[in-house]
This record gives sequence, C-alpha cells and structure tokens, in this order.
Amino acid sequence: MTVLVQHYKLKEEQTNTPEFVRLINEAWQSLAPSDKQRYENRARADMARYLEEERLFDERQMEYSLLHKAAVDAGEQHVWAGTLPLRDPQGNS
Repeated sequence: MTVLVQHYKLKEEQTNTPEFVRLINEAWQSLAPSDKQRYENRARADMARYLEEERLFDERQMEYSLLHKAAVDAGEQHVWAGTLPLRDPQGNS
C-alpha cells in the first residue's frame, strides 16, 4: 500500500476511499501473471497458516472446556473462578 500511496501522492486519509480501491484494482490488473503469482502464493500460505492456527485454537478451547466441565462436576468451581466457559466447536454443551 505504501508504494501506491507514494506513487499517487495520496494522503493517509485518502487510502480508505473508492478512488483508492479503484487504483489498487488497476494496479493489480496491470500486473503480469508471474508477478501476481508471488502474491497469490503468499496468500495461500497465509490462509494455510490461519486455518492451522484456527484448528489449534479450537482444539485447545475444547480441551479447556472439558477441563472446566470436569472441575465444575468435581465441585472445584473455585479453581476456575473468573473464567467463562468457551464455546464447543462441535456445538456440544
């Protein structure tokens, strides 16, 4: 984004406008397929990283929920004081 801001001599507040979006679109459309590939590869890698982080988060959240339920069932609510039960990704309570 900085390159476009400098190239078009835009102020920071102008970067959140339909005109700026149009300029970005034009810049993207003018890129050669080989130039686009670099960004598309990074986007795919970033999406894979995000999905893995999301999977790990949901897994840990499930583990926490099970531990929390076991503690509550055992009458150990004081151990978990101040915590909120987290959602179960499978929708189970």
